[in-house]
Amino acid sequence: MQQHHFGFVRVARTMVPASALLLLLGFAWSYGWLTPATFWRPALEPVRGIVLLNGSPLPGATVDTHSGRSGVRGATGVTDERGHFTLRTLADNGFRDGAAVGRHLVTVTVSEPRPGGFGNRLLTPEKYASAGGTPLVLSVTRSNGKLAPVVLALEGELLPSGGPAEAGVEPAEGFFVTPMLLHYDVDGDDRLSKPERRQIDTAARRGIDLEAIDFDRDGYVDREELTRAAVVAMQTPQRADLIPLIWETHLPAGGGH
Repeated sequence: MQQHHFGFVRVARTMVPASALLLLLGFAWSYGWLTPATFWRPALEPVRGIVLLNGSPLPGATVDTHSGRSGVRGATGVTDERGHFTLRTLADNGFRDGAAVGRHLVTVTVSEPRPGGFGNRLLTPEKYASAGGTPLVLSVTRSNGKLAPVVLALEGELLPSGGPAEAGVEPAEGFFVTPMLLHYDVDGDDRLSKPERRQIDTAARRGIDLEAIDFDRDGYVDREELTRAAVVAMQTPQRADLIPLIWETHLPAGGGH
């Protein structure tokens, strides 16, 4: 009888921790703390391409992919002055080159800040701006880095940039600084650390030297420093070898600051 008692105790000691673990896992899953991505990460494949609007390269456009699959993050990229882009995906330790294998819907947008720099005005056709309406589809397959360049062909009207609508209104905050921090400030402290800055590709920098604008030399580029640099960049004629700001790219002929 005593032997059976000790056997029951051993089984109970094994089952109770296991039950508690299963209970904790159940709570974590129900609250979204655990996802399929916790245990499995999709393979990434390099993706590069060009965005055309009515057959012409579209510079300064943001390209985002939407997989629609739980735990699979979309990729993002920004077109250069020739309309070329490279996709990158946010991982735990920053951005990695490539997009997840599988089917993605693709959105393409060019926008400018509304007066005061709060909110954006869409310049590209609206149907390409949301995953629910875009006709653009990207299929990423395992190709060992040999996937052919993607051509995203858009049709429709590109609205002209209106420029700042009010005297003294500074568009840099809502147009350059806030999107930059939303995309690359991984830890959410409203500034860019050196590791975060290393993840920012050339097109997204808009010709701004992010290392040189750390004016207080504390190792971080904060919102104020970003804004100061963006204001100067938007007021200074761009050199031919620098990628233009989106704002300058779509100024009407003869327009200026």
